[in-house]
Formats: sequence, structure tokens, C-alpha cells
Amino acid sequence: MQKLGYKIYFDPDIRVYHHHRPTFQGLFHQQYMYGRAYYLVRRKWLDMYCVYPHSFRRPRDILKAVNVIAALFYQPLLSARLLSRWIDRLAALPFLFASGVAWKSGMIVQGVRFKVHRTEARGADRQPV
Repeated sequence: MQKLGYKIYFDPDIRVYHHHRPTFQGLFHQQYMYGRAYYLVRRKWLDMYCVYPHSFRRPRDILKAVNVIAALFYQPLLSARLLSRWIDRLAALPFLFASGVAWKSGMIVQGVRFKVHRTEARGADRQPV
């Protein structure tokens, strides 16, 4: 917004209420949808930081791709360590891992859908009318 010349206004009295998912299925579906949205936003604004590489032209892109997969394993550990009791940390690990898988699955599915849609659109342009 600032790049377009708009000013950002902050008002500490403004409140946003979030709907908390009452089931694990709802939570994982929400994370899946967040992953899809993440992909779409990064496709629209390519200069915005992205956890996955947009291409594989540099060694950094390969390292970024490896990190996307490795993060499935180390991010739950980093998040779980913030809990106070070790039993809570241990219990949280499978859910944190599943949440990461759901989020990254959403990104992958959206990426595949985007590429399939783009390929189909190109094919339709080449079809005789």
C-alpha cells in the first residue's frame, strides 16, 4: 500500500476477532487454505519474500527448496520449545508437524492448479475456432 502512495494508519483501539477452529480437522483445513493463499499472494507480488524458490537458477534457490522440506521437521521443534512443560512440548509435536504439512500441501496444490490452469489456457488459445 505504501508503494502506491497510501499511508498506513494504526489505531490501538481497533480489534479483530478470529474464529478458532473447534476440531483438528477444521484447524488443518484452515492451515491448508492459508498455504493456498500464501502461494497466490506470492504469485501476484514476486518481489515479496517467499519461503519457496520461484525458479532454480541459482544455488540459493536449491537451498531454499531444501529448507522448505527441512522446515517440516525443525519448525515444530522450535515452536514446541516455547511451551513450559516438556510433556506439553512432546504432545504438541505431532500436531505442529501435521499443521506444517497441511500448510505446505496447500501451497503445492495451489501451485499445481495454477500451472495446470495456465497450461490449459495456452492450449485453448492454440485450438482452431
